[in-house]
Amino acid sequence: MKLAFYLASSGTLTDKLIAAYTFGPYSHVEMVFDDSARALIPAGMVHAGDPGGALCYSSTWAAPRDGCGFIDIALGSAWRTVDVPAVTPEQERAMVQMAVHDNGKPYDWAGIWGFVFPPVPDDRAERFCSEECTRLLERAGYLKRVEAVRTSPNRLARLIEKQGRIL
Repeated sequence: MKLAFYLASSGTLTDKLIAAYTFGPYSHVEMVFDDSARALIPAGMVHAGDPGGALCYSSTWAAPRDGCGFIDIALGSAWRTVDVPAVTPEQERAMVQMAVHDNGKPYDWAGIWGFVFPPVPDDRAERFCSEECTRLLERAGYLKRVEAVRTSPNRLARLIEKQGRIL
């Protein structure tokens, strides 16, 4: 199991602005599940993406997911992948079950605006990429008591480095 961080330098102006505003090189993050996790995902729930790509899960405003969902992504040079070591089958199963449960939740635009205007309240029914990945990692026991709605991809990378458990 891995995390895949998107390098903003490979993306659009929006990617670069997100990375600059959150003080790091990343603008997006995906949870990357082992192929064995496919057996736990209901048929038709993985969006068509890159044939032969890695099984990824996150939240994005882009089609075809338009919120939380699974998709196959070819993780090329625009991505930095990081192993999540020692995940037991039970932990991965719990994360996949949580992802299946959250599948289809809308993208959290209010949460994104909350980075710029902190008083913006969070909509607990919606998710953005690093918020959802943080919640999955909390479910696995890698992170504890992290305010997921205030976690950018760059903050997530820093938290994981600080934990010394994943990087």
